[in-house]
Parts: sequence; structure tokens; C-alpha cells
Amino acid sequence: MGFYERAIFSPICDRALDQPEIHAERTRTLSPTRGTVLEVGVGTGLNLSDYPRSVHRITALTRDRTLDLRAAERARKSAIAVSHHSGDACRLPFQPRQFDTVVCTFILCSVSRPAEAVAEFARVLRPGGQLLFLEHVVVDGGGLRLAQRMWSPLGRMVNCGCSPARDTARILREAPLQLDELTELDVPAMPWLYRHLIRGRATRL
Repeated sequence: MGFYERAIFSPICDRALDQPEIHAERTRTLSPTRGTVLEVGVGTGLNLSDYPRSVHRITALTRDRTLDLRAAERARKSAIAVSHHSGDACRLPFQPRQFDTVVCTFILCSVSRPAEAVAEFARVLRPGGQLLFLEHVVVDGGGLRLAQRMWSPLGRMVNCGCSPARDTARILREAPLQLDELTELDVPAMPWLYRHLIRGRATRL
């Protein structure tokens, strides 16, 4: 992680996403969590307070060599043991069929090859395992969609690769997973261009 991302973007993003309305959506997303858990892109650990009480241990992947100090503190407060691994979402450093649950929240907007990342999530899931997701996405039409697309090139530069115009719903529908649930919603607590979310669950057959 470079200086800009570590010292400027990450703290701003952490404050923007640490809102009660967004935590409520995280809680709904994570409620089905079971078994061995991989969270891809744990970041500053904003999900850690929202896992069900039955979750005591997760494996966490980031691009960094060490777990973010804010994530470590949130893990301590939540009593969840976090095993940190450094790696790329598009090339997960794990064996096939290793996890019962894979979690991704606000990650697929930023990875360079999101379809490959989702295929990797499927690879490391056991048969019957589940992908739980919460992502901001492009809207179907209208002025907001136009604004998302116009802002996206500059937004990716300012926001460390994050695009408000990514059609993650389509990527998930085309993934090697069974899409069990996909709910679209607007969350006013999110920044305007990023307020249209999808939340749901997909299963590896």
C-alpha cells in the first residue's frame, strides 16, 4: 500500500463507511456466516463487529504484508481471531475447497479483474459453500448512471481503483456459482455516486 492510500484514502474511506446504516447492511450480509471463513479485503476490519456471535475465527486476505492496525484492534474488541494472509484476490493463496464461507464487501469495485476474483472465490469454496457479498454498483439508468460513468475514470485514480460504474451484479450472475439471493438497495449514508448497493448470497454447487 502506497503513502496516499495508507495515509489519506484509507482513513477517509474508513470514516465514510463506519456508519450505523452501513453496519446494518453488513450485519444482514454476514448473518448466514458459518464454518471456515475467508474474508477477502478485510481492510480496516469494519466487518468484524458485524459477524454473528457464533464466528470466532476468520482467515483474512489483504494486499499488505501485515494486518491493518485498525483491523487488529477491531478484531480484539470483537473477540474474533484473525489469521492474516497477503495476496491477490485474483490469485488466492489457498487450496481448492478450503472454506465454507467467503465474504467480500466493497471489494469487487476495486479489483482489476473482478470476474477472475469471483471465479477464485468459487474455487476455494467447498461444495455447498457460500459467497456473501455487499457491493456498490452502477444503477440501471438515468442521471445517476451518467454521473457514475463520467466520474469513474477520475474516481479510479482518486479512490485507489474503486469505480462507481462497475456492473458487479452481472459479474455475479455469470459466475460459476448459483446466485441464491441478490437484493438491490439505496443507502443514503453512502456517498451519492456509491449509494446503490447489492447484497446477497451465492452457493458453490
